Amino acid sequence: MKHRMLAGFFSLICGALAGVAHADIKEPPMMTREAWGAKPANIANMLKHDGPYKGIVVHNTATPQAAWKHKTTKQKLQDIQFGHQKNPHLFRKDMIKVQGKWGDFAYHYYIDIDGQIAAARDPQYQGDSGTYYDMSGQLLVVLEGNFDKDPTNAKQLASLDAIVAWLASKHGLSADQITGHRQNFRVGTTKTVSTQCPGANLEKYLPELRRKTAAALQSK
Repeated sequence: MKHRMLAGFFSLICGALAGVAHADIKEPPMMTREAWGAKPANIANMLKHDGPYKGIVVHNTATPQAAWKHKTTKQKLQDIQFGHQKNPHLFRKDMIKVQGKWGDFAYHYYIDIDGQIAAARDPQYQGDSGTYYDMSGQLLVVLEGNFDKDPTNAKQLASLDAIVAWLASKHGLSADQITGHRQNFRVGTTKTVSTQCPGANLEKYLPELRRKTAAALQSK
């Protein structure tokens, strides 16, 4: 009995110390929804997360970076939100009954070509996708580009490192809970569409992202 009590005590102490350590990872600079001029979310067409966060999923926008080279970050975000709020729910069995459009920007966080991070969807709500996968408990981070064609760049990857480490720290996630969209895709409806997201050039960076996140969590 005494040994069990001591084990429980040390477990609590270690957990508390881990919480203090992770708290040192600061939120990176981020453009707010207000700053980029987000339209109101239609929360009637959105699902809340029904439990603790269980992972971080990396996406790409799939739009070539050259297509947006004359637009500001604000304009890009507004364009994406406008398009997303026109998309019908086709691959979410739990939302098809709504017979409506996506309620907001599909992803929770956005990183533009220059590494600017922006808050997109309220993270208390599940994201949306043009393919079928379980998004409950998943935090979605999207990078501007089609990374089957576009190369990654140092600014974007540095911002990805920063936001993923912060999210993992904040929500008690481990490095092995960081995945790419394609890893989560699964056949779920008769209208299944495959995906190469987040693209080969970004997907090959994910092992390094996990390594850096693990190191950040350990060193704080």
